[in-house]
Amino acid sequence: AAAGVWLGLDETVLLRFELTYIFRKVDGLWKIVLGNVREHPGDVLLV
Repeated sequence: AAAGVWLGLDETVLLRFELTYIFRKVDGLWKIVLGNVREHPGDVLLV
């Protein structure tokens, strides 16, 4: 897991996060699945 902050274009802190990074093969392509383990356990976003 990685911990840190997301910064906006003006370097303001948008969100503090702890994310797990998981690589999954979707439709023949590798995608990164982000799971926010602190704020929303179980939620994943395809990026």
